[in-house]
Amino acid sequence: MPSLIDRLLGRAEPETGLDPADLTSLEAFFRAFEPLAGAIPGTDSSLPKRTRRYVLFGEDEAVVGLIWEKFTLRFQMHPFDSGAVLLAVPIVDFLNAPKSWRPEIVFRLARVLDAGFNHNEWWRRYHGGPATPDWLRAYVSSALSASSTLDRAQRRSPWSESLSSGRLRDLCRAAGIDEATILNIVFNGVDPFTPGDDANSFTMAGLPDFIRSRAETMPAHIAALTAPSRASLIGYLGHHGLLNEPALFDLVYAAQQDTAKGVRAAARAALSGADPERLRERIGRALSEGGQKERMTAVETAAAYLKAEAAGLLSRHLEGEKAKPVRAAITSALSVLDAAGGGQAAEETTVRAEGGGSYRGLGGVTVIIPPIVPPEPERPVGAAGRAALKAHLEEWNRELETRRDSSPAAWELCRPGLADDVLRVMDGEPVEGDVGLPVLLASGHVVPKPAVTIRSIFELPDFTLQHLARWWVARGMQGYQAVSWLFSADSRLMAKAPAGADVRTLMPLLPFEPDYPLRALIADGYNFNDLADVQIDRFWPYLAENLAVIDQALGLAAPGQKTALSLDRALVLLSWLPAIPERYLSRLIELGIGDRAPSRSLAQSLLADFAGADPLLRPLVQSPKAEIRARAAAWLAARGDREAVAVIEAALGKEKSEVARAALLTALRRLGGDIGRFMSAEALAREARAGLAQAKPGPDWLRFEVMPPLLWRDGRPIDPDVPRWWTLVAVKLKQPRGNALFDLLLDEMQPQSAAALGVFLLQSFIAEDTRRPTEAEAAAHAEALVDTQLPVYRSWQPEMSRERLYAILKQEKLFQFYGSAIDQKGMLGLAARIPGVTLVQIVKAYLKEFYIRTAQCRALMECVAGNPDPVALQFLLAIANRYRTKGVQQRAAELIDEISAERGWTRDELGDRTAPTGGLDETGLLELPIGDRVYGARLDAGLKLALFNPDGKPVQGLPATADDEAGLAAAKKQLSQARKEIRQVVDLQSQRLYEAFCCERRWPIAEWTGFLLRHPVIGRLVQRLVWLGYDASGAVVAAFRPLDDLTLTDAADTPVDPADFATVGLAHPLHMSPGDAEAWQRHLADYAIEPLFVQFGRPILRTDPAAAQAKTIGDREGHLVDAFTLRGVATKRGYQRGPTGDGGWFTTYEKHFESLKLVVVITFSGNALPEENRTTALMSLSFVPKTDGGSPRYGHPMLLSAVPAALMSEAWNDYHAIAAAGRGFDPAWQTTVQL
Repeated sequence: MPSLIDRLLGRAEPETGLDPADLTSLEAFFRAFEPLAGAIPGTDSSLPKRTRRYVLFGEDEAVVGLIWEKFTLRFQMHPFDSGAVLLAVPIVDFLNAPKSWRPEIVFRLARVLDAGFNHNEWWRRYHGGPATPDWLRAYVSSALSASSTLDRAQRRSPWSESLSSGRLRDLCRAAGIDEATILNIVFNGVDPFTPGDDANSFTMAGLPDFIRSRAETMPAHIAALTAPSRASLIGYLGHHGLLNEPALFDLVYAAQQDTAKGVRAAARAALSGADPERLRERIGRALSEGGQKERMTAVETAAAYLKAEAAGLLSRHLEGEKAKPVRAAITSALSVLDAAGGGQAAEETTVRAEGGGSYRGLGGVTVIIPPIVPPEPERPVGAAGRAALKAHLEEWNRELETRRDSSPAAWELCRPGLADDVLRVMDGEPVEGDVGLPVLLASGHVVPKPAVTIRSIFELPDFTLQHLARWWVARGMQGYQAVSWLFSADSRLMAKAPAGADVRTLMPLLPFEPDYPLRALIADGYNFNDLADVQIDRFWPYLAENLAVIDQALGLAAPGQKTALSLDRALVLLSWLPAIPERYLSRLIELGIGDRAPSRSLAQSLLADFAGADPLLRPLVQSPKAEIRARAAAWLAARGDREAVAVIEAALGKEKSEVARAALLTALRRLGGDIGRFMSAEALAREARAGLAQAKPGPDWLRFEVMPPLLWRDGRPIDPDVPRWWTLVAVKLKQPRGNALFDLLLDEMQPQSAAALGVFLLQSFIAEDTRRPTEAEAAAHAEALVDTQLPVYRSWQPEMSRERLYAILKQEKLFQFYGSAIDQKGMLGLAARIPGVTLVQIVKAYLKEFYIRTAQCRALMECVAGNPDPVALQFLLAIANRYRTKGVQQRAAELIDEISAERGWTRDELGDRTAPTGGLDETGLLELPIGDRVYGARLDAGLKLALFNPDGKPVQGLPATADDEAGLAAAKKQLSQARKEIRQVVDLQSQRLYEAFCCERRWPIAEWTGFLLRHPVIGRLVQRLVWLGYDASGAVVAAFRPLDDLTLTDAADTPVDPADFATVGLAHPLHMSPGDAEAWQRHLADYAIEPLFVQFGRPILRTDPAAAQAKTIGDREGHLVDAFTLRGVATKRGYQRGPTGDGGWFTTYEKHFESLKLVVVITFSGNALPEENRTTALMSLSFVPKTDGGSPRYGHPMLLSAVPAALMSEAWNDYHAIAAAGRGFDPAWQTTVQL
């Protein structure tokens, strides 16, 4: 080997052993340092040579420390790492697939990569853990990124050959560390884009053999991993059939008792693939020799996996079992097995080679999976399509050339020859280079002269399914983006498929393993597609043929990938099948009584129509676990299983858990059982004393000694221990909406006492939750800090004075909260009998001032939902329709939907039928008796209560004194409450009527008459509007307005007979002639009727049939408006600021229409929080649908043809009104405003 002096003198270098191509890549990498050498302080022109000597020959190791200290390198090998310095691109080939393997050189290169990555943390998040050397994590992440850069579309497993188990072990040996370190790489951390980029470390070559070779030492290795990593390793062992190794089987079996729930679940899933004989022997040994915990685990495992054999095995063991918990577990398991038919295995899915097959669904139905429809025969792109594509790309370029000075950088020209290359790819011919279209062109943007989009070109019949699939693959479309294109109702590929085709028709044309898109669809992590996009009719046959993926998501089989599959998404997908597969019955029962509320709800909904679930649930009321007993009882009650009454009564006789007892009593009441014997005053007092003797003290801020005395309904005083105990129970239950048990307790109290208890608890909760420093405490805090903080502030704000900083520090302290009462939210469940007006006043004040405390606001919404007072329900409706905090509004909407469902009404019907009357009778009179004299109140023209004395003469108020002082006080209270109720009704119902006007809602004539026209308050509102009556076919019969005497009139004052009306709706000018609309305007003016809102006289937007496929309106794009003017006009018209993005930037104002599940979105150039009065530009108007969960789907605007015409016209007027408040159109708006 030549000496250092020889090499300095230019003599021969030693051989590296590298292939010339590899050496060329590395030399290019070293040269990439040259532009930076010397440019960064502390480096000079020797850096590239020093780096080269270290990597190739191991000399001058100090250069690694220099790079670490002086550089912040960004190795841009992944296309999304746009901020990186382009240093590592020259070694992409070497990292991805080296032609020679020299571990010591690769190890040294990895150290350089690690040194350069020292300020970039992304790779540390994904591969390996704290115990993994950073150089190894840097190398793995770099090699994966290189693989992604080189081959984005054709590859099926990007875990490249250079990352095989053997090669990583070579690197460990070169570094002098334990080869088992590679386990940290595979099972620690998460794969960043799995399965979107399918970077699945589970596909690492040679790993199963390595694990087998280390089977005996695996317990030590797994003990060093985090809980998620242990679960990942156990899943790998199960999926790769490694449980045939005795040591690995024992490791997985023992993991069922791991302290981490996720590890226990992974072990249970992995054991599904274990040898039945080995499993049977291990369970038998645990039952006969294990401790109590191990025996409990053996009972659960036997019931889950031994099927028909489990009953006999457990019955035999029960005879000699002494421990009560184990005996109870066996008894419960035997009951469930018996109800399930002895644990017989369900029939599996059968799939024919040519596609199709069948599976057995719940109830014994056989579901036939249809055969696959093949694609149409292959043919070249037709001449008309070729010409249209070329013409469109040429027109795109011409249009951009005319806008070159004002167009943003995103407007990209098509390169010469791109159309020909795209067509060659579509015809299956090889093409060099990228065939991607400019981003905005590919997304269908119109600029604006080309009247067609690229999508409309590809919809021509000259382009076939095969053509689009080839172009799609060549563009590198994959992962979540690919899955969205594949499954979406907007799918271009599916649109080209033959009649009767489904997703399976497309699969042979795409570079995926058959189950890959399904895995991507339900994977946790980076998910860019929404299940709402999926065309169910074209998806379910594919799902039915790939239920093995659902098995893994449900924890019934070990996973085949590192990234977790979403349990909840898998449950949603199951609901799309024609019938739920029978194989999932037991698992759905488990999930339906499980810990996770979302999964519990989904599982219960899947079994809602299956009567065979009831016999499986009844034994669970006797489960040894209190939470299982509680959930099983609640589920049986929700299902209306009357046969469960006897089982629940028997369980109540011995129930000790407060949580389970509350659930059992609630269930018993819902099922019509007698709970009186469990709820006597004496029994409650005894229970309270016993409970308080054992319970921990409640929060010290809850001062029961100042709670007012409470009375039972019969007038007897309530033992103070009872409300104290039930408050502690309520805190433990964490149910702010209350439950049937609380209802029973409150029913037994006098109404005034129930209200007083509620007010005490609600005010105590809010007082603690909003406790802040006093003025004196804030002043002391500011005084203690001001002198030490002043130099710091002046270093960047020289003009800062001591007085100003003192005020800042004091104000900051005043706005701090001492704590939170959210952990005690359950006590709000006992506040269900507060009068609605009082409750709304208290809650409204909290929401206004403390809206940032989202969890507490949501809890208060639940408290309001538990109150039966119509005033409370109307307030909840108002929040559900509009509120500044999305999470609170969404929770209010969910509660309204739950209440509506419980009553068998729609949300709109709930709003109609629960509107308070303010105490007015059917004639509109409020009687206020004071002794012998009866005062009265009626609504005046301004919809305010006007007061009359007993003689019918107007008066300003009730008398100051009266012989009956108690009657006077009650009358004043009643009048005050009526005024508050009526004000709320007028405000909310006016909003609801405007929404009905926009949404073109129609009421059945009987409901409209009973709940609107004859309502003493709403009836006065409907008299100020014009209506249309429709016959049974939907044709307009007449336009009319209600009068004071509840008769109907037309615009010419002719009486209208509603006998022929089937439905009634608000009149919109779109649905009548201009002459009729003008006649109604004159009618309203003649009678001095002030409409609730502008019903006539605004411009009308009529849908243009030529724009039926459009999704936005942009006729005011580029109109400049000051930000505060825009906000003011939009807010006045009911719009709220849209969501903020990076840096607090927002670009929309929105109005939600809950009855239609959509959002009107007005987009503008944007503003930042805190808002500035900058110049902004209007952009577009669109309509966005909402998911079932209430979230707007911003990336999926609706077709304008799908929006109610009235709503579109009204929103268009709002859009134009904002533009009219500004400065007009600016042709150069894109350069005038900040985008």
